[in-house]
Amino acid sequence: MKYWNTYHTFYDTFLPETYDPIVINIGKYFEDKNYSMELDELETIINCSPGWVFKQRSSFSRKQKTLFFDIIIDYDYYMSLADEARKNCVALSFLRDIEILKKYKPKDFKLEELKSDFEFFFKEIGWLNHYS
Repeated sequence: MKYWNTYHTFYDTFLPETYDPIVINIGKYFEDKNYSMELDELETIINCSPGWVFKQRSSFSRKQKTLFFDIIIDYDYYMSLADEARKNCVALSFLRDIEILKKYKPKDFKLEELKSDFEFFFKEIGWLNHYS
């Protein structure tokens, strides 16, 4: 499965030297994964900017075999955290917001496996300190 991620943030939120490695590595991690016969691509956008009120978006295109969802992070809370805690915040936000995908029903969709793989990935790169 192809995985594509980008972010809509204020310039001081995600520094490229911190964030870009995750974009590269997460794509590699998911390239050999399969979560449905109707799913070839997963897209996420991290939204974390001051003064913006984001509504979480999500969609599933059977024709393009693409599933998309937003990850919403509260800017003020995020900026109050130390660097390591910010990484944990991003990981926890992925695991929280992935739940919106329950409303989509691709054939044989393995949502729990997808969520588990995100959790494993974030633990492997040291971005997830605890999760329950």
